[in-house]
Amino acid sequence: MAPVRVLLAPDRFGSLTGAEAASALAAGWAEAAPAVDTVRLPQSDGGPGFLAALAVSVGGDLEMLSVDRPERALSVPVLRAGGRTYVEAAEVERAGEALDTEPLGATLHTLLAAGAEHVVVGLGGLRTLDGGRGLVRGLLGSGGDGGSGLAAARELLAGRTVTVAVDTDRTLLGMQGASATAVDTLGLTREAAQESEREMGEWVDVVRRALPPPRDLISGQQQRPDRLPGAGAGGGAGFVLAVLGASLRPGPEVVAEATGLVEAARASGLLVTATTVYDWRVLAHSVAEQVARAATTLAVPGVLLADEVQVGRRETMSLGFSGSYGVLQPGRMRPRGHRFDPAEDEAALRRLAARVAGTWTPARG
Repeated sequence: MAPVRVLLAPDRFGSLTGAEAASALAAGWAEAAPAVDTVRLPQSDGGPGFLAALAVSVGGDLEMLSVDRPERALSVPVLRAGGRTYVEAAEVERAGEALDTEPLGATLHTLLAAGAEHVVVGLGGLRTLDGGRGLVRGLLGSGGDGGSGLAAARELLAGRTVTVAVDTDRTLLGMQGASATAVDTLGLTREAAQESEREMGEWVDVVRRALPPPRDLISGQQQRPDRLPGAGAGGGAGFVLAVLGASLRPGPEVVAEATGLVEAARASGLLVTATTVYDWRVLAHSVAEQVARAATTLAVPGVLLADEVQVGRRETMSLGFSGSYGVLQPGRMRPRGHRFDPAEDEAALRRLAARVAGTWTPARG
């Protein structure tokens, strides 16, 4: 009997990045089934851990980029692989110590000025809500207000390929837009969210006047970049990047393609992914959905491991997984505001992986 090859393709798990989660899964599997061949292929939705996942799954050269800015220079990590330069917006924000998108714009300015032809931006996990205004300032290097600088910023991107891996399909405005959802994601009060929505609406008008959008060939109506899925990602940075000529794509899809998820799954007998909370939000625009799609397409069994499992067996099988397993008992939830600890999360995922490995793979070859 040929040995089972297990593909470990997790997203973030608690405080662990996808790369760290893959290592924990491999360790747990080795404890229960040491003869089983496991392959680590961590995934990402474009948020924190984007570069770490790609560095493991794709390889390439991970280096520190020096970014000059009027305030102070930054040093941010970038990954160069396969003719593309990958940037993680959350890492840039952390290095810039600023709650706006100006550091990201400055980073893109530096990369484009150095001749980068294809930049892939992981646009997730930002704490900002500036609609991308700061990004325009950063792109221009020495400043310039959003309105007057938009045309010059778009010229900088002309002839280059910029792909934005968004971690959400939310639009810029509306009940499911960047401002409204910031009540939950950023802790804004409802009053602050309403004020932000008003400012976002004014910003959309400024952008539309500065760079009139093209008309739809069928309806004749002006296109609305603010309504694109992912326009609300990065606090609205997705909107501005789309206006400037970038392509918005689901982050899990971008990473799955870059890492060769389907090809790796084809050579495997079991697919394993992991996430923090397995609830209705995982059913679309997620790493779990990408792994489930690969499992279904190739008729390979797939299982999902999570800290919390809030989805029933029927929905799990409909998504494409053969089973789901949680650290907590099904239906149980962590207290609101629970702080995840890396050591505890690693140990919990390793134990869960060992338990699942005993069910799905033989202990001996």
